Amino acid sequence: MNSIDSTTEPSLSGEQHDLLFRLIENAPFGVYLVDADFRLRQVSAGAMKIFEQVRPLIGRDFNEVLRVVWAEPFATEAIKVFRNTLETGEAFETSGSTALRQDLGVMETYQWKIERVAMPDGRLGVACYFANITERQEAQQEAAFLSQLSQKLAMVTDPAEINAMATREVGEFLGLHRCYFFDVLPEGGALKIMPDWRRSGNDLAGVHRMDRLGTEEWREALYRGRIVIDDVRAHEWTRDFADNYEALDIRAYTVAPFLYEGRWVASVKACSDVPRVWKNGDVRLLENVVARVWPLIERARVEEELRVSEERFRTLFESIDEGFCVIEVLFDGEGRPVDYRFEQANPAFEEFTGLRGVLGRTALELVPDLEPFWVETYGRVAMSGMAVRFEQEAKPMNRWFEVHASRIGGSGSRRVAIVFNNITHRKQVETALGQLTRESDQQRRLYETVLSNTPDLVYVWGLDHRFTYANEALLKMWGRSRGDAIGKHCLELGYEPWHAEMHDREIDHVVATKHSVRGEVPFVHETDGLRDYDYILVPVLGDDGEVVAVAGTTRDVTERKRSEKAVQLRTAQFETLLNQAPLGVYLVDDALRVAQANPLSKTMFGDVPEVIGQELDGLLRRLWPTEMVDDVMGIFRRTLETGEAYASPERGERRLDTGEREFYAWRTDRITLPDGRHGVVCYFMDISAQVETRERIQESEERLRTLVSVIADVVWMADAEGAFADPQPAWEAFTGQSWEAHRGLGWFDAIHPEDRDEFALRWRQAREQGGVFESPGRLWHADSGEWRHFVARATPLRESDGSVREWVGACTDVSVQKRTEAELRVARDQAERVSRAKDHFLAVLSHELRTPLTPVLMAVAALEHDPGISVTVREDLAMMKRNIELETKLIDDLLDLSRITTGKLVLKVETVDLHQAVKHVCGICRPQARERGVILRFQEVVDEPMFVSTDAARLQQVLWNVVRNGIKFTPEGGTVEVTVSKLSASTDRYEVRVRDSGIGIPAKALPHIFDAFEQGGADVTRQFGGLGLGLAICESVMTLNGGSIRAESEGEGQGSTFIIEVPMAQAPTKGGGSVEVPEEDHGHARLLLVEDHADTLRMLSRMLKKAGYRVMAVSNVGSALAAVESNAFDLVVSDLGLPDGNGYELMRRIQAVKPLPGIAMSGFGMEEDMRRSREAGFSEHLVKPIDVGKLVAAIQRVSESGREGESRMEA
Repeated sequence: MNSIDSTTEPSLSGEQHDLLFRLIENAPFGVYLVDADFRLRQVSAGAMKIFEQVRPLIGRDFNEVLRVVWAEPFATEAIKVFRNTLETGEAFETSGSTALRQDLGVMETYQWKIERVAMPDGRLGVACYFANITERQEAQQEAAFLSQLSQKLAMVTDPAEINAMATREVGEFLGLHRCYFFDVLPEGGALKIMPDWRRSGNDLAGVHRMDRLGTEEWREALYRGRIVIDDVRAHEWTRDFADNYEALDIRAYTVAPFLYEGRWVASVKACSDVPRVWKNGDVRLLENVVARVWPLIERARVEEELRVSEERFRTLFESIDEGFCVIEVLFDGEGRPVDYRFEQANPAFEEFTGLRGVLGRTALELVPDLEPFWVETYGRVAMSGMAVRFEQEAKPMNRWFEVHASRIGGSGSRRVAIVFNNITHRKQVETALGQLTRESDQQRRLYETVLSNTPDLVYVWGLDHRFTYANEALLKMWGRSRGDAIGKHCLELGYEPWHAEMHDREIDHVVATKHSVRGEVPFVHETDGLRDYDYILVPVLGDDGEVVAVAGTTRDVTERKRSEKAVQLRTAQFETLLNQAPLGVYLVDDALRVAQANPLSKTMFGDVPEVIGQELDGLLRRLWPTEMVDDVMGIFRRTLETGEAYASPERGERRLDTGEREFYAWRTDRITLPDGRHGVVCYFMDISAQVETRERIQESEERLRTLVSVIADVVWMADAEGAFADPQPAWEAFTGQSWEAHRGLGWFDAIHPEDRDEFALRWRQAREQGGVFESPGRLWHADSGEWRHFVARATPLRESDGSVREWVGACTDVSVQKRTEAELRVARDQAERVSRAKDHFLAVLSHELRTPLTPVLMAVAALEHDPGISVTVREDLAMMKRNIELETKLIDDLLDLSRITTGKLVLKVETVDLHQAVKHVCGICRPQARERGVILRFQEVVDEPMFVSTDAARLQQVLWNVVRNGIKFTPEGGTVEVTVSKLSASTDRYEVRVRDSGIGIPAKALPHIFDAFEQGGADVTRQFGGLGLGLAICESVMTLNGGSIRAESEGEGQGSTFIIEVPMAQAPTKGGGSVEVPEEDHGHARLLLVEDHADTLRMLSRMLKKAGYRVMAVSNVGSALAAVESNAFDLVVSDLGLPDGNGYELMRRIQAVKPLPGIAMSGFGMEEDMRRSREAGFSEHLVKPIDVGKLVAAIQRVSESGREGESRMEA
């Protein structure tokens, strides 16, 4: 075998090779070259199409190229053939190979040849010449298939067999899932599918709505030409109807129409149950099939219909009840009809006419004296071709006929087809019925006259629920004529749907049960508006006892209903009046038995369960003494007998059943009962309360007179105008005015001149409004010789009509109270000044202490991250950081205490898992415990969250204080135990216990352990440091939160226990929770840093740059404004205390020029400072010393939220 690197084939120069390739470039076949390295080296234009999916192409490994284009196993087989030719020089040629295209997913057939050739580089290669003969092969297969199909169909004449054979052959040939022919119903809108061929599923034969199968464009395209749908879910015409198709097991389909003279006739449809790319050959085959098959189906149908029609006509001709014959009309030389000859006649002809043997004979031959009418009529039909229908008597035959005659054939034909009935009996009956009809018409007019003049509505429904009769009153109510109403349904006559449906149900009920139905219904009269009607529906029975119609009468009962409603209303009003009357009312009949009693009267009868029908005498004797009952019964009898009314005087008696003394005012009157007899009605009122009240008033007045004489207030009484009408002893004793001096309005002179105008104004307003009078002022005190402060109050006493009768008032001496209030105001003002001074001092102290700590804290933080720092120095830095944090904590405690004492501490209450909060605090404190050699235990014993309602941050502050104190006051080797539990099943509080084995609390110090600045002694302060504010703050926070904290200790050296109780809360709503803020690249954020403290400015700038920000640092307001005008920044971080202004003003001026978010820094951390920061435009307020981590977090928050979120302040 020759090496592929050397050649024995004639070698072509490069120019010769290029020339040769240009010659075949435009050949109708493809050519490509594979070099000795088995790489595709050159491709002709005709070959490019097969390699459309291969990129890059030239120089590509030919193994890869073939596997991209062809599926297995053909790709591997082709590679073997090419390699064999390259190595051996053995050429290869095939007249046609069919394989699956890997890149296109379709089967294609190619004719190809390969041979070894010399390449321009002197080495060997392979040249491939090929042609795609897929369509040619498909066309040959298609032609063979169509030829075979035509041969098979030529032997079949039944349309169903033609359809079945054609769809089966096409389905199997194209590998379909389903195939069928269809056309569109004449009225459009629906497809009529013939029985289909299918591999599985149900037959789709039948009618299918087109609007469930495609869009309007699809429906229009159906009549124009082929439709190709590769996937019903992807095509715009069908994707909205894909579910309907898949219910029919159709995922892809193509439709080929049969057009006749440009007009659509029918279509064939090929279906696949999976997506399928339809080839042109598929559609072309279907078009050929439908063009060949549908005419065969139509012809078979016509032949079948003709055969069936002939059979039907033959059967009809023999079996129809009507007489039938075909005649030939005979004309004379002048074209006049003179006779007619019988050509055909059915059996009924002889029965109806009595004529026998008529075929071939003429009419006049059979009936010589036949009237000319018959010959003339049939002659006109034969001549004009116009059919006629008539009834006529043939007197010679003594018969009546109903005839329909029409010409057979064209204008030259003289044959006439005649269909007729013998109606002789009917005519005889009609004659007899004529007389009966005239008689019944007279009866109907009589009934109609009666019914038309009745105000009631009379009507009849047929069994189809349509009116067959309505009298004039009903027509008037409808506002319709008889012709416009008869034959109509209730809905068509304007009845409401519910009304019409109700009558439909009632008609069905009457028909089904043969029982009448009665009811009432409102209806709108054409002229009288809404009226009420009472109606009854009854069955009308036929001779067979079955219902043939439903008749009804309706009466307008509007006035009756109104009268009934009026009576019911009056009765209800009377009963309401009787039942709600403030009087007891009861009625006795002429036998003095109780006939009626309202609810209030029944209370007078006590525990008697039912008073109606009982004798009044017996009832009263159960309640009252005998003497009183005898008097009362005598009065009732006298009223009953004489009609004389009786009104009792006020009378009180003690009841026998209750032992209570009661007073009644009562009256009796005689009335006439509905049955004409007399009775007695008694009205009474229990006035026991009024009598008791009157007696109490009398006692009260006596006590009041005694009280007025001894009280210190100046009590007085004036008339409606405010004048003293009677001497006022108390007034005279206080003011020294004599009766002559304070008489009338003289009392006004005892009021201080400066207070008189205000006093007079309030007095006038009280009189005009009729309300309570009250006014302060000064009144002359005779004994002390000075003006005394007082408050005058007066209440009006009113007449029965509401007008003021007189005033009762008193003047209260409030001089001592006034002096006390003045002293309290002075003390309060002084206390407030002291408090403001203290707040100012704390704020300034906080600022001055915090500011220097910021650069120190930042320097420490920076050094801690320096890898070159020694362990010793790192420990010293940690010590420095702890002490800075300690000092910051002391400052925060002072500020918290100030907030608490001034009532400015506000809690942000939310739902918190207490167990997790305690666990978190223990985790924070555990490093401190390890450092001190203390064992910190947290007992985790809960199985579910322990939700509490609290301020999460403040709760953590309390827990941290208590746990940290336990560690702080416990010597090395000691323990601190923390537990969380519910107090008991009946409580709504959780308990946190922190027990330590530390120094304990002396008994004398235990009551003061929560006092501010109290640590249990100076030695404790010296040993452990601090200000003693933590527990005081803890107690205040827990109290504000509705919880509590307390301490227990057995004494010094016995350790201590702190118990914290927190109120329980409902579990929070699911779906909440925090949202993690994703880390962002802030390397491009531009910050303007404003700080007048040089060290702080330098350290902050350095740390922020290290954190990745671009920072411009300035130290005053002027420099900051200049920087903003000339530079673009994302955020401002500014100190509030600046040498040439302040941060508040700076932020306002920046916002006016270029709105920017900002973060304020200050040593001041009071609520007022944070409020001013928010108002100036800062988004956050950070209190010094500044922790770089917190500052970076704040910058990220502000950058993310911009200016849209609510400002967040941090103390």
